[in-house]
Amino acid sequence: MGAGRATNTGDLSNERAGQAIHVLLFEDSVSDAQYLQQLLKESSADFRVTWSAQLDAVLQILEGPAPVDVILADRTLLDVSNFSQLQSKKADVPVVLLTKGGDDDVASSLLREGAQDYLTKWDFDSRGLERAIRCAILRKDAENRSKDRERRYVLALKAAREGVWDWDLRDNRVVWSDVCREILNWDEAMLDRIPADWVSMVHPDDVKGLRYAVAFHLNGRSEHLILEFRTRCRDGSYRWIQARGAALRGADGQPYRLTGSFTDITERKDNEQQLTFTAFHDPLTRLANRTLFLDRLAQITAQAERRGGFFAVLFLDLDAFKTVNDSFGHGVGDRLLVAVARRLQALIRPGDTLARFGGDEFAIILGNCKSLPDVCRVADRLLERLGYPFRINSQDVLTSASVGVAVGSPYRQPEEILSDADVAMYRAKARGKACYEIYRYDGQPGSELHLSDLQLALDRDQFLVYFQPVVEINTGALHSLEALIRWCHPARGLLAPSDFLSLVEGTELVHRIGNWVLRQACSQVVKWRKFSPEVAVSVNLSPRHLQTPEFVDGVQQIVADVGVSPASLILEVTEKALKNDPGGIGKKLRRLRDSGIRLLVDELGSGRSSLSGLQSVPCESVKIDRSVVAGILCDADSGKILQAIVALARTLRMRVVAEGVESEEQLHEVRRIGCDLAQGFWFSAPLGSEAALALVRSRSRSGQLGQPPV
Repeated sequence: MGAGRATNTGDLSNERAGQAIHVLLFEDSVSDAQYLQQLLKESSADFRVTWSAQLDAVLQILEGPAPVDVILADRTLLDVSNFSQLQSKKADVPVVLLTKGGDDDVASSLLREGAQDYLTKWDFDSRGLERAIRCAILRKDAENRSKDRERRYVLALKAAREGVWDWDLRDNRVVWSDVCREILNWDEAMLDRIPADWVSMVHPDDVKGLRYAVAFHLNGRSEHLILEFRTRCRDGSYRWIQARGAALRGADGQPYRLTGSFTDITERKDNEQQLTFTAFHDPLTRLANRTLFLDRLAQITAQAERRGGFFAVLFLDLDAFKTVNDSFGHGVGDRLLVAVARRLQALIRPGDTLARFGGDEFAIILGNCKSLPDVCRVADRLLERLGYPFRINSQDVLTSASVGVAVGSPYRQPEEILSDADVAMYRAKARGKACYEIYRYDGQPGSELHLSDLQLALDRDQFLVYFQPVVEINTGALHSLEALIRWCHPARGLLAPSDFLSLVEGTELVHRIGNWVLRQACSQVVKWRKFSPEVAVSVNLSPRHLQTPEFVDGVQQIVADVGVSPASLILEVTEKALKNDPGGIGKKLRRLRDSGIRLLVDELGSGRSSLSGLQSVPCESVKIDRSVVAGILCDADSGKILQAIVALARTLRMRVVAEGVESEEQLHEVRRIGCDLAQGFWFSAPLGSEAALALVRSRSRSGQLGQPPV
């Protein structure tokens, strides 16, 4: 063993710079070993030599703590087997073979196994040996770095679940990486077939797009190949694949090779699909939600406008669903909604759309109907099936539905037909529930209006409030004025409440309009009371408005904001509203009465009256429906009804208002029967705000309202 002079290490890596190069000499000839050590000592590099003649000793040295930079090995001591042992111990250490000549074939075979070079003994000097060692180390370093990069690349591909493929376009064969084969999960026989065959593994819906994308790229019309498709696995399931690639082209620009990668994006696609489903479906019933329903309704509306055709929208609301929740709990209520959804799904046909809007509201688009009788048959079948008991938690739960129907032919906007179906549904509820109503366009002014028009009217300040006087019958003095809403329609002129209020009854818009009228009325009575401290204003309340939890607080807030005396406000509640919910509404009315607001029961005598219910209502007066007043001169029953109401009101110490007095004869009759107050065209038509203020001013001076109609 020996060491040469320390000198410049040339192009060796930084790890070896400034350090002696450790040479492991594997040689069984003592003279040859001494000669080689002498050459290394005479070289310009700094070599440290370890010599051994035994393979076991060489392997131990390779496993030892001192790193070996290069192995000089006599070729006669190495065959392919021995060389493999060396490689298994230290594959990153370069091997230079020393031969005696004449065994080039064996040396070449070892070069193919990984040896870096071979030298013929005695055909080199110290400089030649040094150069061979340096080159072997440099080549091995480069080879090791390349392998490291390749290993890192393979690990990165595996971590990213990305497989590599290479398509030789000349012989039409594809080579797949192991990860690629794992991603595709095909039979091995299919992987070895030509692309025209394995396209059959692609989902039928994606084949056309795949062929187009590949042809587009090979024709030079895209820089990179990027596409997504589904492929069938061995078990028959489909997996989403993202393919990326680029073509190699010859001097003539023609592609001869296409190389790229496959990435399994099934999980991402599943997540995207789930997010999309969540955005457009009801989480409880898994039905379409309002957003998806309106989108499909817009499509069928536009299609009907372009091509004609018949379609309809059904709006369903479960009857007494709140009772189910209160009686059995919300868990049973949710199960009932799911059961209703499944029963409705079984009834509709392919091409129809069923959606849940939230709560107990459902909607259906019937796109395959030919006529209105077809729609009616569907509605009848829905009502019949929903009338059967639902078995939930070992108990039968009964429900029914009110259904509104709107036929799609005259509509251009989806919100309009949905709004009309909603209005028709509330008409069905008012008719007695468990039935359906069809929204009909009868050609009368205002009947073709839609809820969206009313929304715009409120936003654009198109509503007005008119006021009709209520008079003390015996003295002619002005008692109060009833606030009546009017719509100043830009195209149809001034519309009465009967022309449009039915559209908002049962919708959230009824609260906004009700509060707006109340605020306007309170503002006016503040002005009137400057001239007549006793005059009051009366405002009709919608039943739906009354039922909201925040109703009482809302009224009191408006009274406080405007600064009106509570005693100057009279709220009119219909007999029908009291009959539907006497307990809940009675509590709210008592709160209002306790705050000083006066109350009146309206429309007594219309339809089937329940006069006994008046005992539980904290009201100071009642108003006779105009239909009773209109018949008192020619219909004995009307007179009897009026007499009964007056007698009951006297017992309950309530005053009686006769509405719809339009002649002197009617005035005399209601006075004779005992009514206290009267209202109607005999005294005055409804007045605008300025005319009403002028009337209050004049009555403050004269005290009486003239008899002739205004």
